[in-house]
Amino acid sequence: MILLQAGPSREQFGRPGGYLAQVRALPRALPRALSNVVGPLLAAVALITAGYLYLRFGSGNLPRLASPDMRTHVDFDSFWRSAVALRNHTDLYRTGSTLPNLDPPILAVLLAPLAGLDALTAYRAFALLNAVLAVGSVIIMADRAKVRPGWAMIAVAAVAVSSPLQGTVALGQVYGLLTAALTVAWLARRHGRLGWAGVALGLAVALKPSLLPLLLWPLLRRDRPTLFAALGTGAVATAVGIVAGGWTATVEWLRLLGAFQVTGFGDNASLAALAVRFHLPSWLGCLAGCILLGITLWRAPRRPEHAIWSITAAALLLAPVAWNNYLVLLAPSVPVLLGLRQWRPAVALLALPVIGIEWVLLLPAGDSILTRLGMSLYCAVLLTYWAVLTFARVPAEPETDSAEWAAELDSWLGPPRERAHS
Repeated sequence: MILLQAGPSREQFGRPGGYLAQVRALPRALPRALSNVVGPLLAAVALITAGYLYLRFGSGNLPRLASPDMRTHVDFDSFWRSAVALRNHTDLYRTGSTLPNLDPPILAVLLAPLAGLDALTAYRAFALLNAVLAVGSVIIMADRAKVRPGWAMIAVAAVAVSSPLQGTVALGQVYGLLTAALTVAWLARRHGRLGWAGVALGLAVALKPSLLPLLLWPLLRRDRPTLFAALGTGAVATAVGIVAGGWTATVEWLRLLGAFQVTGFGDNASLAALAVRFHLPSWLGCLAGCILLGITLWRAPRRPEHAIWSITAAALLLAPVAWNNYLVLLAPSVPVLLGLRQWRPAVALLALPVIGIEWVLLLPAGDSILTRLGMSLYCAVLLTYWAVLTFARVPAEPETDSAEWAAELDSWLGPPRERAHS
C-alpha cells in the first residue's frame, strides 16, 4: 500500500530541502525544466509534421534524385558546363545554363576531371561523392566524439533522410565538399595539426566566400599557424582559379555576384531574406546577422568544441543567400553535442531538417502574415542551430559511459516528489 502525503507539516517548511526551500528554488529550476522539455518537444513536432507531409504529398526530393533530366539537377548542370568551358578555353560564366553559376572559378578547376563525361554520368558521380562526404563526415565525428552506437546510428539515419542532404544531392550542390572541409578542420585542430586545419579552412572559404567569417575562428584562438595556413591556402586556391579561368571570367563572376538581388524565397534561410519577406530592407537582416556574429564570437571561447560550427551558423545567417540545404554543413556538429551528453538539444537538431520542401504546399496563397511566417520556417531552423551551438551547456565533467539513461530521463524536471511508502 502506498500512502501519499496529504500536505506538508509545519516542520517540513523550515527544514533544509523542505517545501518552502523547494518553492524558493522554483524560479531557478523552471528555466532548466523548460530547457529539458523544449528539445524533445521540438523533435516530436518536427517528426509528426514530416510524417504528415510525406503521407499527404509524398517526397519532392526522391523523384529528383532519380531523374535523368539535367534540368532537375540545375546547380550541377551550371557547374559542369563551367568545367567543360574551362576545358575548351571558353567563358566559364556564359555557358547557356538554366541558372547562373555563382561559385568562384576554383570550383570549375576542381570539377575539371568530370568535364570528359556526359552530363548525367558526371552528375551521378558527383552526387555519390557528395552523399558519401556528408554522411561520412557525420560518421567520423560520431566516432571521434565517442558517441554511443545507438545515438550514432540515429544521427546518421537522420542526416541521410534529411531534406537538406537530399536536396543537396538532387540539385548537385557542393555542400558535401564544404562539410568534409569543415570536418577535417575540426578534427585537425583537435589533434594539434594546426596547419592542416588551416588548409581545410582555406579551401572551404575559397569555394564559398560567404564562409569568410570562419577565418575569425583561428584568430579568436590566436592560432597563428591555422590562420596563416588558411589565408595562404585561400589565396592560392583563388589565384589558381583566376589563372585557369582567366581574368575575364573572374570579372564576370564578380558582376554576377553584384547583380544578385536578395529575395524572400522560402528556401533562403538568411536574415536578409527574412527581412525582405516582411517587406523590410535587406540591410536590416545583414545588420542583425552582424550582431549575432558578434555574440557568437563573444561566446566561442567558452564553447571551443562548438566554435567552428556556431561561427558557421552565424556566417550563414549573415550571408545574402543561405539555402536550407546549407544545413548539411552543420550536420557534423550534432555528434559533438551527443558526445558531450547534450542529447536533448541534439534530438531537435536531428529532427528539424527532416521537414521537407513539401512544407510550402501547406501555406495559404497570398502575402498574409501566416504565409510569411510559414515561409520563414527554414530561417527559424537555422536560428535554432545557431542558438544551440552558441549557448549549449558544456558540462565540466562529462557523464561516464555507465550512466543510466533511465535515471537521466527521470531527472528531466528535477527530483521526484517525496512519497511515504508502507
